[in-house]
Amino acid sequence: MFTLLAEDSTAKLIINKHLGDWGTEYHEKEDFARVDMKKQTLEKLVDQFTMVIEKNPSGGGVLKLTWENTEYSVVFTVVR
Repeated sequence: MFTLLAEDSTAKLIINKHLGDWGTEYHEKEDFARVDMKKQTLEKLVDQFTMVIEKNPSGGGVLKLTWENTEYSVVFTVVR
């Protein structure tokens, strides 16, 4: 997983098929998907970068990436 932040503060979540490099190398040709993320400004500061998956009330889940006073999130579902 990678995130791509734009100058206008929008962000995309990148799901990449290349494994094993721990984020030290990025292979764009191996991208499986790029998904727009929703940005939200938080009232409380978060000291440590946090990734959380929460249950979405309307089904599936929500991935939330949080740091300082910013949270980016994306809703997802798992298809079997």
